[in-house]
Amino acid sequence: MKNRIIQSFNKGALTYDSSAALQRKAAERLAQRLKNFTAERILEIGCGTGLYSQTLITSFPQAAFLLTDISPAMVEVCKSRFKNLPRVEISCQDGEAFSKPHEFDLITSNMTFQWFTDFRSSLEKILTMLVPGGRCIFTVLGSNSLIEWRDICEKFSISMPSPEFPEFVKIKNYFPQIKFDNEEILQPYKGIKEFIKTLKKIGASATRDNYIPSSVGKMRQIISKFTSDIYITYEIIYGEFIKC
Repeated sequence: MKNRIIQSFNKGALTYDSSAALQRKAAERLAQRLKNFTAERILEIGCGTGLYSQTLITSFPQAAFLLTDISPAMVEVCKSRFKNLPRVEISCQDGEAFSKPHEFDLITSNMTFQWFTDFRSSLEKILTMLVPGGRCIFTVLGSNSLIEWRDICEKFSISMPSPEFPEFVKIKNYFPQIKFDNEEILQPYKGIKEFIKTLKKIGASATRDNYIPSSVGKMRQIISKFTSDIYITYEIIYGEFIKC
Protein backbone atom coordinates (compact mmCIF):
# COMPACT_ATOMS: atom_id res chain seq x y z
CA MET A 1 0.00 0.00 0.00
CA LYS A 2 2.79 2.42 0.91
CA ASN A 3 4.55 1.84 -2.43
CA ARG A 4 1.29 2.35 -4.31
CA ILE A 5 0.76 5.66 -2.51
CA ILE A 6 4.24 6.87 -3.44
CA GLN A 7 3.86 5.84 -7.08
CA SER A 8 0.44 7.45 -7.33
CA PHE A 9 1.53 10.79 -5.90
CA ASN A 10 4.72 10.76 -7.99
CA LYS A 11 2.53 10.56 -11.11
CA GLY A 12 0.35 13.45 -9.93
CA ALA A 13 3.14 15.86 -8.98
CA LEU A 14 3.00 17.99 -12.15
CA THR A 15 -0.80 18.12 -12.41
CA TYR A 16 -1.65 18.44 -8.71
CA ASP A 17 -1.96 22.22 -8.39
CA SER A 18 -4.29 22.62 -11.37
CA SER A 19 -6.64 19.84 -10.20
CA ALA A 20 -6.65 20.03 -6.38
CA ALA A 21 -9.78 22.17 -5.96
CA LEU A 22 -10.99 20.30 -2.88
CA GLN A 23 -7.55 20.25 -1.25
CA ARG A 24 -7.28 23.99 -1.86
CA LYS A 25 -10.63 24.56 -0.11
CA ALA A 26 -9.57 22.46 2.87
CA ALA A 27 -6.21 24.27 3.05
CA GLU A 28 -7.93 27.66 3.12
CA ARG A 29 -10.28 26.59 5.90
CA LEU A 30 -7.45 25.04 7.88
CA ALA A 31 -5.38 28.21 7.51
CA GLN A 32 -8.26 30.23 8.98
CA ARG A 33 -7.95 28.18 12.16
CA LEU A 34 -4.29 29.18 12.48
CA LYS A 35 -5.03 32.89 12.73
CA ASN A 36 -3.55 34.53 15.85
CA PHE A 37 -1.19 31.57 16.38
CA THR A 38 2.48 32.22 17.01
CA ALA A 39 5.18 29.69 16.14
CA GLU A 40 8.93 29.67 15.56
CA ARG A 41 9.49 26.08 14.41
CA ILE A 42 6.81 24.52 12.18
CA LEU A 43 6.52 21.02 10.75
CA GLU A 44 4.18 20.24 7.87
CA ILE A 45 3.52 16.56 7.17
CA GLY A 46 2.42 15.79 3.62
CA CYS A 47 3.42 19.09 2.03
CA GLY A 48 2.91 17.79 -1.51
CA THR A 49 3.70 20.51 -4.04
CA GLY A 50 3.53 23.23 -1.39
CA LEU A 51 -0.05 24.40 -1.95
CA TYR A 52 -0.89 24.68 1.77
CA SER A 53 2.76 25.41 2.62
CA GLN A 54 2.57 28.69 0.70
CA THR A 55 -0.14 29.98 3.01
CA LEU A 56 1.77 28.82 6.08
CA ILE A 57 4.99 30.51 5.01
CA THR A 58 3.15 33.76 4.35
CA SER A 59 1.25 33.58 7.65
CA PHE A 60 4.39 32.91 9.73
CA PRO A 61 7.05 35.18 8.18
CA GLN A 62 9.57 34.71 11.02
CA ALA A 63 9.22 30.93 11.46
CA ALA A 64 11.56 28.16 10.36
CA PHE A 65 9.86 25.34 8.47
CA LEU A 66 10.41 21.65 7.89
CA LEU A 67 8.17 20.52 5.02
CA THR A 68 7.97 16.77 4.48
CA ASP A 69 6.30 14.42 2.02
CA ILE A 70 6.61 10.73 1.16
CA SER A 71 6.61 11.36 -2.61
CA PRO A 72 10.01 12.27 -4.12
CA ALA A 73 8.36 13.89 -7.15
CA MET A 74 6.11 16.05 -4.97
CA VAL A 75 9.13 17.09 -2.89
CA GLU A 76 11.02 18.19 -6.00
CA VAL A 77 8.12 20.42 -7.08
CA CYS A 78 7.93 21.86 -3.57
CA LYS A 79 11.69 22.52 -3.52
CA SER A 80 11.41 24.41 -6.79
CA ARG A 81 8.58 26.48 -5.34
CA PHE A 82 10.54 27.61 -2.28
CA LYS A 83 14.14 27.41 -3.55
CA ASN A 84 14.99 30.97 -2.51
CA LEU A 85 13.77 30.69 1.09
CA PRO A 86 16.59 29.61 3.43
CA ARG A 87 14.21 29.32 6.38
CA VAL A 88 12.36 26.51 4.61
CA GLU A 89 13.80 22.98 4.75
CA ILE A 90 12.11 20.39 2.53
CA SER A 91 12.65 16.68 3.02
CA CYS A 92 11.34 13.44 1.51
CA GLN A 93 10.20 11.53 4.59
CA ASP A 94 7.41 9.21 5.61
CA GLY A 95 5.29 10.98 8.22
CA GLU A 96 4.80 7.67 10.01
CA ALA A 97 8.49 6.77 10.18
CA PHE A 98 10.40 9.74 11.59
CA SER A 99 10.47 11.42 14.96
CA LYS A 100 12.03 14.53 16.46
CA PRO A 101 10.78 14.65 20.07
CA HIS A 102 9.98 18.04 21.58
CA GLU A 103 11.14 19.90 18.48
CA PHE A 104 8.17 21.87 17.06
CA ASP A 105 5.71 24.39 18.41
CA LEU A 106 3.33 23.85 15.47
CA ILE A 107 2.71 20.64 13.53
CA THR A 108 0.15 20.81 10.78
CA SER A 109 -1.11 18.67 7.91
CA ASN A 110 -3.80 18.98 5.27
CA MET A 111 -5.56 15.80 4.10
CA THR A 112 -2.60 13.45 4.56
CA PHE A 113 -3.21 11.32 7.66
CA GLN A 114 -5.91 9.23 5.94
CA TRP A 115 -3.09 7.62 3.92
CA PHE A 116 -1.32 6.38 7.05
CA THR A 117 -0.99 2.63 7.51
CA ASP A 118 -1.64 2.99 11.25
CA PHE A 119 -3.45 6.26 11.87
CA ARG A 120 -3.76 5.87 15.64
CA SER A 121 -0.18 5.03 16.59
CA SER A 122 1.28 7.41 14.00
CA LEU A 123 -0.70 10.38 15.30
CA GLU A 124 0.29 9.51 18.86
CA LYS A 125 3.96 9.66 17.82
CA ILE A 126 3.47 12.91 15.95
CA LEU A 127 2.08 14.57 19.08
CA THR A 128 5.30 13.69 20.97
CA MET A 129 7.22 15.97 18.60
CA LEU A 130 5.56 19.06 20.06
CA VAL A 131 7.21 21.25 22.67
CA PRO A 132 5.12 22.01 25.78
CA GLY A 133 2.45 24.47 24.74
CA GLY A 134 2.83 23.44 21.12
CA ARG A 135 -0.13 22.80 18.83
CA CYS A 136 -1.05 20.21 16.26
CA ILE A 137 -3.81 21.15 13.84
CA PHE A 138 -4.80 19.07 10.84
CA THR A 139 -7.45 17.84 8.45
CA VAL A 140 -8.10 14.21 7.54
CA LEU A 141 -10.65 12.67 5.19
CA GLY A 142 -13.40 10.84 7.06
CA SER A 143 -15.29 7.65 6.29
CA ASN A 144 -18.32 9.50 4.88
CA SER A 145 -16.20 10.62 1.94
CA LEU A 146 -16.90 9.33 -1.60
CA ILE A 147 -20.24 7.79 -0.61
CA GLU A 148 -21.64 8.40 -4.12
CA TRP A 149 -18.66 6.61 -5.68
CA ARG A 150 -19.08 3.77 -3.20
CA ASP A 151 -22.76 3.44 -4.16
CA ILE A 152 -21.87 3.31 -7.86
CA CYS A 153 -19.29 0.59 -7.22
CA GLU A 154 -21.87 -1.46 -5.31
CA LYS A 155 -24.54 -0.94 -7.98
CA PHE A 156 -22.25 -2.22 -10.72
CA SER A 157 -20.71 -4.96 -8.54
CA ILE A 158 -17.13 -3.72 -8.78
CA SER A 159 -14.51 -3.47 -6.07
CA MET A 160 -14.26 -0.08 -4.34
CA PRO A 161 -10.73 1.13 -5.17
CA SER A 162 -10.33 3.92 -2.61
CA PRO A 163 -8.89 3.09 0.83
CA GLU A 164 -11.03 3.10 3.96
CA PHE A 165 -10.85 6.43 5.75
CA PRO A 166 -11.01 7.01 9.54
CA GLU A 167 -14.41 7.16 11.22
CA PHE A 168 -15.19 10.42 13.03
CA VAL A 169 -16.66 8.76 16.16
CA LYS A 170 -13.79 6.28 16.43
CA ILE A 171 -11.00 8.84 16.25
CA LYS A 172 -12.80 11.02 18.79
CA ASN A 173 -12.79 8.04 21.13
CA TYR A 174 -9.14 7.25 20.37
CA PHE A 175 -8.02 10.81 21.13
CA PRO A 176 -10.20 12.45 23.81
CA GLN A 177 -7.44 15.04 24.30
CA ILE A 178 -7.90 16.33 20.75
CA LYS A 179 -10.69 18.73 19.81
CA PHE A 180 -12.46 17.41 16.70
CA ASP A 181 -15.17 18.72 14.42
CA ASN A 182 -16.18 17.89 10.88
CA GLU A 183 -18.02 19.11 7.81
CA GLU A 184 -19.12 17.64 4.50
CA ILE A 185 -18.23 19.34 1.22
CA LEU A 186 -20.03 18.49 -2.02
CA GLN A 187 -17.47 18.75 -4.82
CA PRO A 188 -18.86 19.07 -8.38
CA TYR A 189 -17.55 17.07 -11.34
CA LYS A 190 -18.63 16.93 -14.98
CA GLY A 191 -19.45 13.25 -14.85
CA ILE A 192 -17.75 10.27 -13.26
CA LYS A 193 -14.97 10.35 -15.85
CA GLU A 194 -13.79 13.75 -14.62
CA PHE A 195 -13.92 12.52 -11.02
CA ILE A 196 -11.69 9.53 -11.80
CA LYS A 197 -9.31 11.68 -13.86
CA THR A 198 -9.07 14.21 -11.03
CA LEU A 199 -8.05 11.52 -8.54
CA LYS A 200 -5.24 10.51 -10.89
CA LYS A 201 -4.13 14.09 -11.51
CA ILE A 202 -3.73 14.82 -7.80
CA GLY A 203 -2.14 11.45 -7.06
CA ALA A 204 -5.03 10.20 -4.90
CA SER A 205 -5.69 7.05 -6.91
CA ALA A 206 -3.76 4.53 -4.80
CA THR A 207 -5.95 1.47 -4.28
CA ARG A 208 -6.72 -0.47 -1.11
CA ASP A 209 -5.01 -3.81 -0.46
CA ASN A 210 -8.02 -5.99 -1.33
CA TYR A 211 -8.93 -4.10 -4.49
CA ILE A 212 -9.86 -6.24 -7.50
CA PRO A 213 -9.37 -4.30 -10.75
CA SER A 214 -12.44 -3.91 -12.93
CA SER A 215 -12.51 -4.73 -16.63
CA VAL A 216 -12.13 -1.95 -19.18
CA GLY A 217 -15.59 -2.78 -20.46
CA LYS A 218 -17.17 -2.41 -17.04
CA MET A 219 -15.50 0.97 -16.45
CA ARG A 220 -16.64 2.19 -19.87
CA GLN A 221 -20.17 1.13 -18.98
CA ILE A 222 -20.06 3.11 -15.72
CA ILE A 223 -18.58 6.19 -17.39
CA SER A 224 -21.25 6.12 -20.10
CA LYS A 225 -24.02 6.00 -17.46
CA PHE A 226 -22.77 9.06 -15.56
CA THR A 227 -21.91 11.75 -18.09
CA SER A 228 -23.90 14.63 -16.55
CA ASP A 229 -22.79 16.79 -13.62
CA ILE A 230 -22.41 14.93 -10.33
CA TYR A 231 -21.48 15.85 -6.76
CA ILE A 232 -19.14 13.76 -4.64
CA THR A 233 -19.19 14.07 -0.84
CA TYR A 234 -15.99 14.63 1.11
CA GLU A 235 -16.05 14.51 4.91
CA ILE A 236 -13.34 16.81 6.25
CA ILE A 237 -12.38 16.14 9.87
CA TYR A 238 -10.53 18.90 11.70
CA GLY A 239 -8.35 18.12 14.71
CA GLU A 240 -6.65 20.52 17.13
CA PHE A 241 -4.42 19.58 20.05
CA ILE A 242 -2.49 21.71 22.55
CA LYS A 243 0.30 19.99 24.46
CA CYS A 244 0.33 20.71 28.16
